[in-house]
Amino acid sequence: MKKNIIILLILECRGKMKKFLKLFLLFMFVIITINLLFSETKFRVSGKVVNHDKGLAGIKVIFSGYKSREFYKTTTDSNGNFSIYLLPDKYSVYVGRQRGYYDSYGKKRIIEVKNRNIEGLVIEMIKSAKVCGKVITKDKKLRVKGSAHIKNIKSTPIFLNMWGGKIEKDGSFCIDYIRPYPGFVVIMLDGFVEEIKSGKIDIKEGANIKGVVIEVPEIERTISGKLIDKESGKILELMKEGIENFYIVIREKGEMLGKEVWFPLGFADVYEDGNFYFYNVKPGNYMLTINDRKEEYKYLRMPIIVEKGKKINLVLKMEKKRNKNEDS
Repeated sequence: MKKNIIILLILECRGKMKKFLKLFLLFMFVIITINLLFSETKFRVSGKVVNHDKGLAGIKVIFSGYKSREFYKTTTDSNGNFSIYLLPDKYSVYVGRQRGYYDSYGKKRIIEVKNRNIEGLVIEMIKSAKVCGKVITKDKKLRVKGSAHIKNIKSTPIFLNMWGGKIEKDGSFCIDYIRPYPGFVVIMLDGFVEEIKSGKIDIKEGANIKGVVIEVPEIERTISGKLIDKESGKILELMKEGIENFYIVIREKGEMLGKEVWFPLGFADVYEDGNFYFYNVKPGNYMLTINDRKEEYKYLRMPIIVEKGKKINLVLKMEKKRNKNEDS
């Protein structure tokens, strides 16, 4: 009798276990199905791009997915509104610089799309400023190459535009997409060995400043030289019809992320007579690098020591590549 009762109890427990197992499996199936549905469901992200509460039309808003590594973009309508449907993920939101404006947000803007729509995302943009002017040199033949940058004049320098304004052959330049700054700034000539800067300028939002003059002081040619073909000894043309055939840079040793790096200090002034020049180079150890734009000659690196009061005249031998695909 007792055996029969025990058997019945065991059978009943087995039945309950089977029922419980079936319910558990059904529950897990439902959860997985819901998750799959949500992972494949797109959610609406909407908002507005503004400048002082005024909507900006035609601004591209880009969403970069963390998991997907894909980019998705939409464009604002005539009132500055935008909307896009995105899969669940974390996204960085980017508008950058467009149409005379740039993103005012100093940090990376991140949103997370997760099982719901996101509404009311506001992206504030600032109307950028623009500065135009001219670099004047006492030596009429001298052409200051490189570009002009805007930076503040506090102890910690902040460059207020990521893209420099190219200095043209006649010395003129224009710098646009400048971040407005509460205080005075200066224009720095990047590409000239000696630090040369303008007077103080007040940059306000949307300003369009013209006629800035930067005078290059009395200069002295510290380094001069020419390039010759290593095999033939023929002097190589550095410039033809106003276009430079070789890119000659002077570099100074520094450190970045614990590694030794040769930072560019300036670019050589190249003349039609086949010579190149660097001006007012302070005493120290440097590295000259020469790159052939036509890729016929190998990349050349040459260490150089500048001593106080001494001028340097160089003849650099350039070696031809066996083929254009040869590594420098």
